[in-house]
Amino acid sequence: MRKMMELMVLLTAMLGAALVTGSAWAKEAPRTKLSLGYFAVVKADTYILATERGVGAGVSVNPADTFGTDLEQSVFRLDGKYRFDSRHAVALTWYRINSRGVNTMEQDVEWIDSDGEEYTISAGASVDTDLGYDILKLSYFWSFYHNDKVELYTSAGIHGTTFEVDLEVENNLGASSSQEARRMSSTIPLPNFGLGVQYSVTPKLSWFLQADLFAMRYEDWTGSFSDLQFAVEYQVFEYLGLGIGVGSTGLNVTETTNTYRFAYENKLSGVNFYLTSAF
Repeated sequence: MRKMMELMVLLTAMLGAALVTGSAWAKEAPRTKLSLGYFAVVKADTYILATERGVGAGVSVNPADTFGTDLEQSVFRLDGKYRFDSRHAVALTWYRINSRGVNTMEQDVEWIDSDGEEYTISAGASVDTDLGYDILKLSYFWSFYHNDKVELYTSAGIHGTTFEVDLEVENNLGASSSQEARRMSSTIPLPNFGLGVQYSVTPKLSWFLQADLFAMRYEDWTGSFSDLQFAVEYQVFEYLGLGIGVGSTGLNVTETTNTYRFAYENKLSGVNFYLTSAF
């Protein structure tokens, strides 16, 4: 959180410095922009806590260490943006990340499913794990300063993560064995607010920097969210551009229902290679 606050201060300073380059808005920007990217995951840390509501802190599980899951090293990412005019726009971002693994438990693991049923995965059991989450962000952008070189904007919207863990557990009991399927799923919605700058180095070359940050406590939910993106784009042809960017996302939420307590922490960093078209 402290690093994100420092980045927000740095971004604000950059925005202030950019204001000195001001001149009148020279031309209308394209209304629609679509980007299809190949997001290469560089680092991902995920921790899950699922336990009965009255059990205190419980045990935090790292799926990669506990269940032997291997995160996909690349996923497709889709971004879309539509401008109503030079000041107002809406944007949509979506990508899905999956991992799967088979592992033999070295120790007992306490778990609970979405129905609130608590159970123990015993040491020696073979567990086939399928973990996946969808990330969807819908944002409204307001451009409060805009000229032919610099655009400064704020944003507000909804960041949603749908998280699913499917476990196929096979218990080997002497000469016999038993199988059972367990599932934990949760949809985690969080509002977010952002600040960004886009700068045109030349008519074909530009870069942008955007930071989103939010924390909240509401009914069954407590959570915080941060997202930082930096990218450079080059317009190869009139309707086709190439881009490369780096990004880091952090999500930390806790949901406490009548039957269970679910805590989820995820930190994801990677590089996004993408094609873009504006018209």
